[in-house]
Amino acid sequence: MIQLVEDAERSGRSLLTLNVDDLDRELATLRERGLDPGAIDDTTSDKVLFATVRDPEANAITLVEQR
Repeated sequence: MIQLVEDAERSGRSLLTLNVDDLDRELATLRERGLDPGAIDDTTSDKVLFATVRDPEANAITLVEQR
């Protein structure tokens, strides 16, 4: 069961990281839904690829693919 909690005081300061098998596919799906995850970062780490999208409250959601 998923319970949604509204907390205006903490809004925009949360961070969520999700491990995915195919980052390109997941980003394409987000774009189809009207979100802008930006480009894949392939320079920061030699272990993972990642991209970050923000929800309407500015919370960061980072998708990570293991190299």
